[in-house]
Amino acid sequence: MMKDVDKTKPLIIMGDFNVNKQEHGTVIAKMSQILQCRQIITDVTTKSNTCIDLIFTNLGATAHGSIFTSVSHHHLTYAAFDNPAVLGYL
Repeated sequence: MMKDVDKTKPLIIMGDFNVNKQEHGTVIAKMSQILQCRQIITDVTTKSNTCIDLIFTNLGATAHGSIFTSVSHHHLTYAAFDNPAVLGYL
């Protein structure tokens, strides 16, 4: 599937990967290598203090992290980018 992705273009892949970064750092490193991106979430992302909601990108994020919410077991993960034109919005 990744062979169809043009990794020279802006790329953001995010979601609940169910791979705890704190316990499986080598798996995350391998995913980063395959995607040619870096994983930018470093905070815990669940109420059980795991980091499984990840964001991989080849863009420079100006801010990123997770925010506790009371509506889900998962925290809200976010990333902000300096230049929205890079993402094709402008």
